[in-house]
Amino acid sequence: MNHPFYTHRQYLIEQIEKLDLTQPNIILEFGTGIGSGDVFKEYADKYPLLTIISYEHDVEWFNQMKTQYESTNYIFNLIEWDNFDYNSLKNKHYNIIFVDQGIWIERARTVDEMIDNSDVIIIHDFDYFNKQDSGFIQGCSNIYGTGDDTYWGYNYNSIMNIVAYSELLPPTLIMTKKLQ
Repeated sequence: MNHPFYTHRQYLIEQIEKLDLTQPNIILEFGTGIGSGDVFKEYADKYPLLTIISYEHDVEWFNQMKTQYESTNYIFNLIEWDNFDYNSLKNKHYNIIFVDQGIWIERARTVDEMIDNSDVIIIHDFDYFNKQDSGFIQGCSNIYGTGDDTYWGYNYNSIMNIVAYSELLPPTLIMTKKLQ
């Protein structure tokens, strides 16, 4: 399905394609959506060893997405971000974490909480955090950048390789663990 806001799809597919899908893999999805749901459902149906675990807070949206996409290995969870306990997820390693919650502050919290549990984190609409009026950073020179004056660069450049894709908006950010 094509839609102007589904700019993250090609990068999501690229990262999934890098996995050995003949082996067990786990992807976490924070914030469900049609753009990612179509991709995840297609891969879940094709690769039974791939598990996608999705978290959503909006009841109506959760019900719509669950009805449309849920399968034995694409699992949906209705949660409240205000009291979501990430500790229950921190005992595993996840191949990919996709971050696209509707609540901005929760995107940042998710990355902070889960940064040590995945080698690949994909963030859709990352530019919001670099905007002057977002309250996350002061004086960013390029809202689509990844330098140390950006929210993501300032917080994660020391431990992650960060690549920004902003040719199509909204932009997508891919962070991969630096080799130690």
